[in-house]
Amino acid sequence: EGNPGLPEDRNNLDAMRAVWQNIPDSQFIDDLNAVYREIAKHSDVMADKVGTIGFCMGGAIALMFAASSHKISWVADYYGRIFYPQLTDNKPKNPIDYLDGLRCPAIFVFAGQDELITADHIEQLKQKLVQKRHKFELKVYPEAKHAFFNDQREFYNEAASKDAWQTTLDFVGNSIRLPGAR
Repeated sequence: EGNPGLPEDRNNLDAMRAVWQNIPDSQFIDDLNAVYREIAKHSDVMADKVGTIGFCMGGAIALMFAASSHKISWVADYYGRIFYPQLTDNKPKNPIDYLDGLRCPAIFVFAGQDELITADHIEQLKQKLVQKRHKFELKVYPEAKHAFFNDQREFYNEAASKDAWQTTLDFVGNSIRLPGAR
């Protein structure tokens, strides 16, 4: 019963962050590449239109995976860490350092009241994307706090969530061209 290594209370963010810190980023990337290879085998999947989206830790993982795989068509990073608190053997470089490999359009959604991702971090991300002349959108919700999209958490912000989701859907629609679309 349960999952070895995971805390019983998955809402305990400190415990979940500790688990995440112990998993090498390379393992996340390798695992997601395996998932992509598996779904690409299916005739009902448009393998050249697959994107990746993640929230919080998943946002950083989505970005790192998209930047490491040239098969991904778009990425949506919702308040994923830009810089780790410290680099380790498992986290040998910051998520922002993966941008050099990014080839697909990217949307970044952040909370303006986020203690993990500061306005300075967001500005550094923006500057690197501009410098690389990368196709991206970046949206900051000034009144929102970290994890504002999660309707099961105390910082849920319905207005910001609805706007962010519609913005993401529009971004994805503009980033890929589906058969028959104009």
